[in-house]
Formats: sequence, structure tokens, C-alpha cells
Amino acid sequence: MATARPAFRLLAEVAPGRPATERRPEVGPTYRPAFHKHGFPKLEGIETCYDLFECGDVRKLMDDVTALKPTLFAGVPRVFERVYNGVRDKVAGGSMLSRMIFNWAFNRKAYYMKAGYKQSAASPISDLLVFNNIKQRLGGKVRVLVSGSAPLSQQIESYMRVVVGAPFVQGYGLTETCAASFIATPDNPDHVGSVGSPMAATEVRLEAVPELGYSPASTPPRGEVCVRGPSLFTGYYGNEALTKEAMDEDGFFHTGDVGELAADGTLRIVDRKKNIFKLSQGEYIAVEKIENVYKTCPRVEQVWVYGDSQQPCVVGIVVPAEKALMAWAAEAGVAGDYEAVCASPAACAAVLAAMTATGKAEKLNSLEQIKAVTLVPEQVGGGAMRVL
Repeated sequence: MATARPAFRLLAEVAPGRPATERRPEVGPTYRPAFHKHGFPKLEGIETCYDLFECGDVRKLMDDVTALKPTLFAGVPRVFERVYNGVRDKVAGGSMLSRMIFNWAFNRKAYYMKAGYKQSAASPISDLLVFNNIKQRLGGKVRVLVSGSAPLSQQIESYMRVVVGAPFVQGYGLTETCAASFIATPDNPDHVGSVGSPMAATEVRLEAVPELGYSPASTPPRGEVCVRGPSLFTGYYGNEALTKEAMDEDGFFHTGDVGELAADGTLRIVDRKKNIFKLSQGEYIAVEKIENVYKTCPRVEQVWVYGDSQQPCVVGIVVPAEKALMAWAAEAGVAGDYEAVCASPAACAAVLAAMTATGKAEKLNSLEQIKAVTLVPEQVGGGAMRVL
């Protein structure tokens, strides 16, 4: 349950004191369940309203974004994974010359961004030759992109910072904290993989998680992220017991996420306190870490990892990337439509092999590697596009 105070606090931080004559309309897509808090804050003022249209199919997201022409683009990692895979597929499908030009442009711009140049000034020639085309695919007007809701792979974030033609950062917050609690600094190469510093009036504390080996006394400090401030909700409606479990006597909300605090005061989310399980060998497995790695596999659209304490390995349910799977099927001589190919044992083996290769490249250990998968053709989750 949240009062109006957290919303006013967020508004005061994001748009402080701008006269109406200086305001400009902002347009932004969100692809998330319609009840998700992060999709709703009104950044321009109380009079701002939403126009809403259904999207639903993430496979058509880029067409919707191109038509919407957003200026602010906030999304969950799954959305940016989709953009990332789309760019990589287009590059891989181009001529040798186009791939050489892209790789030259990417490496040049990445080099100067790491040297401290802003993305807009790092390599104008790279933008002119290559990356302006990608920005046009995002509608051509985007000024900033923010990933939230779950950790985004550093590999994808580093890639997106170079190619999208606008500042790209990660943020962190929960519905219970009125969305944004942390936000990274644009154009700072040291903030890749970081959700940045706390927003104004937000206090943060790390609490030890001894069962996972995390301690605020370690170097760097690590522990469960606890948040306090005027942005917090007042409690779970009609559930006092759950409220007392989440809020301690000092007024800190326990997020369940494990964070690492850098020397400059920025935060990295490194684990999830509750989203873990123990295998029969006694080893703890962090599910989100594994899922984030496998999401970068070109043959994977969605993945759900499962394991329990009576089994020695983890398994997964995978929604394959349709285009990549059907291209493999044509080469392998597996007949049928997308659903029929998903049911093929050969397709399961091919997807698992690709995922294993990705896991090895990202240095998953043998216990973290999925040993068996089931392919399903239907994606999980819905979404909506909102105009702010």
C-alpha cells in the first residue's frame, strides 16, 4: 500500500522546479506486466496522462518502438536482450564488407568511450556510418535508455552503450520503493554493471547473509540491500505479518537482493537472497545469474532454470529464438513448423549445445550448467506500450 507521498517525492527529484514553458512532452514505451509500478510514474507533472495500447508479443516490439518514436526508453532486460540479439543477427546476416565496417565502427567507438569520451562524441564517424541506423530503428528520437526490474548482463549493457546512439544506464528499485531508488551515471565506463548511486533522500544499508557468505565487513562490502526513506510504501494491504517481515524496527525495507558497494558509493546487484536453491552435493545455485548468462545465447528467447536438493544438476525450460531455430532446422533437415521443430529431440540437443557453449564462454561452472532442456513454443508474459 502506497500513499501519494512517495510519488510526490519521485516527481520532486526527477523534475525539480521546471516552469511549464520549458517542459517538453516525453514519449516512452514500457514492456512489462500492466500492474508493474515502474511503468507508471508521471515525470512531467501531475497533469500528465497516459495513452495506452497493447503490445503483447515481444517479437513485434521493435516495430512498435519504431512507430512510437520514444524519447525516453525504460524497459526490462528482456526488451534490451531482444534489441541486442536483433542487432547481432542483422550484422551476422550481412555481407563480409558490412560486417567489417560494423566491427571497425564498434571497436573504434568502444575504445574512445572507455577512454572517457561521451557516447555522442566518442566516434561521430561510427555513428554516421553505422549506429545512426540503429537509432532510427528505435524511432530516431530517443535521448536516454534505462534498464530495470532485473540485472542486465554486462556483455549486453556494454554492447548497448555503444550501438544505440544515446546514453544507456541501469536503475534499481521496487514497487515498495516507488520504483527508482538508484540510477547509474550516463557515459561513465566504470558504471557498466552498476545500478549507480542512491537517489536523494534514500538511505541504503547492507545486511549480512551468512548462509551465502556475504558480509558488509568484507572487501568490497556485500550484503542484502535494505532501503529507507520517504519513497517507501506504508505496508502490504491487509497483511501485517508480511509487512513486519519486510520492514525492520529501524524502518528499513529488506529487498531480498544482494548488493556490492563500490568505493565510489555505487551499487551492483550480485545475487538474490531468496532465489537460490541447494543441489544434492550441498552447493548453492543462484538462478538469476544462470538465466542471465543463457539469455545471451542466440538460440534462446526465454529460459527458466530449475533445480532441487534431491538432484545433482539443474535443468531448464526454454523458449527458443524462432528465427535462429528455424534456420538451424533448415540446415539440419528437420521438417515442420516452429511448434513441430520445438518438439524434435534433435532441436533440444542443438539448443542445449548452444547454451552449453555460451555457459562455457561466460565461465559458468559445471554445476551451474544446464544438463537437460525442454523446448516450448509459447512465450510467457505480456506487455503494454504507454505514452507518457
